[in-house]
Amino acid sequence: MENETLTPDFSQADRLLSELLQEPSPAQPKAPAPAVEEANPFPVEAFPAAVQDIIRATHQSLRFPEDFTATAMLSAAATAIGNSHTAQVMPGWQEGAVLYAALVAPPGSNKSHPLDFAFAPLSKRDDEAYHRYAQERREYDQLQGLAKKHRDPAAEEVEKPVLKKLLLSDFTQEALTEAHSHNGRGVCVVADELAGFIKNLNRYSSGGEVEFWLSAWSGKSVSVDRLSRMSLRIRRPFIPIIGTIQNGVLLQLSKDGKADNGFLDRFLFAMPQHIQKERWSQVTLDPVHAYNWGKCLSFLLELKLEVDEWETPLPRALPFSPSAWVRLQEWQGENTDLCNAAESEALKGVYTKLEAYAIRLALVLQLLAWSCNEARKEAIELKAVEGAIQLAQYFRRTARVVQRIVQREDPLDRYTQWQRSIYGQLPQHFTTSNGLLLAHQQGIAERTFKKFLTEKQLFTRIAHGQYEKLL
Repeated sequence: MENETLTPDFSQADRLLSELLQEPSPAQPKAPAPAVEEANPFPVEAFPAAVQDIIRATHQSLRFPEDFTATAMLSAAATAIGNSHTAQVMPGWQEGAVLYAALVAPPGSNKSHPLDFAFAPLSKRDDEAYHRYAQERREYDQLQGLAKKHRDPAAEEVEKPVLKKLLLSDFTQEALTEAHSHNGRGVCVVADELAGFIKNLNRYSSGGEVEFWLSAWSGKSVSVDRLSRMSLRIRRPFIPIIGTIQNGVLLQLSKDGKADNGFLDRFLFAMPQHIQKERWSQVTLDPVHAYNWGKCLSFLLELKLEVDEWETPLPRALPFSPSAWVRLQEWQGENTDLCNAAESEALKGVYTKLEAYAIRLALVLQLLAWSCNEARKEAIELKAVEGAIQLAQYFRRTARVVQRIVQREDPLDRYTQWQRSIYGQLPQHFTTSNGLLLAHQQGIAERTFKKFLTEKQLFTRIAHGQYEKLL
């Protein structure tokens, strides 16, 4: 088995989260901490009240993990805001709302449905845009045909219609840049499985695509040179990323130097604790929740996008209110102490990026509250900053878990020789009978093998008597 196909010991994430919560701040003396049942619950209360209702309702009715729904909604809201607004930190320093996010859990953990729910209104916008484009393109092609037949120069000068997208899933770097050139507000990469996205990095040149994404996250200009067509340059990119990750893909995020160049640091990881498949709920989701979420995103999409003479976006910069600025500075000091005391360079990188994310999340929360008619949009207020800090603390703990996972060696090392041997011989999908046959050949008792099947970091039961390997 090649190293890149191994899955980290993800089942220990709950224990790691509990340890992290009980660890004192590096700046504080060690002291015993009370045990808690939920080490890192997602801070749903950080959101506007109307959005909290939606998150909790989807959990109650559809069993969506709150971590996944809330993170996906943050990403969708950020996409709708796009290049229309930034947060004014200080002269010369603005932060946009670009978020790189990953929903992390084993297979069958209901990751994709929350993502679909959060982005459904934006996907509908893309559908509507495509239908308009298709009609305009048919009319354009018809007009061009008439122009050639009757030699009508005026018809030949009609501008060719372009498709303005908000979302992309399957694309090349060139196609992504071209799509962004047609939509200055921005485009979001929505990958149901981030595995494909990660594998496609560096397809064309060593480090080239990773550097593209590092620059895009920072809001620095990106460009694509094309031999047969005009080169493309995006002066102010806005390209969020969100997708789902199964256990093993976490290792791919850190491969080929991506853990060292800051690529991994840029991701916010939604990682529910004690996650498991749940029974269907008897509660039906009230359609008003999907409607209300669609209205929120519609208001954000209607935020005006100002541009200069070159069609480069000119975002409106929102300042922090005095009380919000004081609280943000206070937290930045605390985060700086944690950064300086971090036990590894990897964690220092994570904590540094969290400062930018606290600002970005505050911007998203403020405008999201405005879209819910719960706040104004003249400045980023204290409530938004407090919510952003809560979110940053959650993502700090999940990032630490991810760092520990990707730095681990082969997770099979903790098992006995017979367990490793049988695991290597089992196919990806197998029945209990298949496994018992292998166990019998190696002299392993039926009871012992069935107990081995309960190792949740190695196996998941997909049906009665049917299992799937997780590594």
